[in-house]
Amino acid sequence: MNRYLGWMLLAHLMASFVLVWIYSRGVGAGPWVGQGIRFGVVVAFLTVIPTCIIYYVVQPMPGAMVVKQCALDGILMVLLSLTAAWFYRRQAMNAPPSRTHA
Repeated sequence: MNRYLGWMLLAHLMASFVLVWIYSRGVGAGPWVGQGIRFGVVVAFLTVIPTCIIYYVVQPMPGAMVVKQCALDGILMVLLSLTAAWFYRRQAMNAPPSRTHA
């Protein structure tokens, strides 16, 4: 397993940079905690949950394990998004109000 550790670190580093970059494009003037949680939930529904379901179909695993994996990975995504929001909290306070599309 140690021979793959570098790849795992690279994958997490890439995901971290992309997560922060995407968050920085949509940060608004609202409270950073709410924005971080909302962003984490959206990213989890975009990445974590579909991936868990696809893996379950391709490599059947016990349903309880898949549910736990989705839930824990979703929580992790929210925590990572809160971390990104925390780093951007000062910029968010000085940012113009976010625009919504009708």
